[in-house]
Amino acid sequence: MSPRKHHNTDRHAMIKSNPIAVAMAKHKMRSHLRTISIEIFLLQEGEFAKGLIAHIAWVIGLGAEIAAQTSPGTPEAKRLHSMLRNVVQLAIDGCAWRVALAEPIHQASQAAGDLLMKHADLAMACVPDADHISRRIDNAEIQMSDIAGAEVYQRLEHAA
Repeated sequence: MSPRKHHNTDRHAMIKSNPIAVAMAKHKMRSHLRTISIEIFLLQEGEFAKGLIAHIAWVIGLGAEIAAQTSPGTPEAKRLHSMLRNVVQLAIDGCAWRVALAEPIHQASQAAGDLLMKHADLAMACVPDADHISRRIDNAEIQMSDIAGAEVYQRLEHAA
């Protein structure tokens, strides 16, 4: 196991077993979400926003995965998944900001944040996938195939 993974595992175990650490982690996430919300409304149309887009994908990606696991196929899960795909498309298109997406991204980030707070243990388990997507955006390697498509919902419908 790499030292970094070991460190993250130790941190996750500590957070899970310590209510003060849980409260601090939730406070930090709320602060992070406020910062994102402010930044998205300050950006101008076409402004380069790779770092912010990577952060947004991380947050919404976590929320989308939590929703997919806790309430698959629900309108909330579909909205988060759809917004994640929109954010990935922004990255694919060169990370130029689109002002028209600020409000929907804000709403999706808030919904994702609520899910992160409600399902903190599940969120921690999903962090490596969110880190992967964020890193691929930072490295300009992201592709739409990195995110599941509508076939996810078709499988759910057939299973029902």
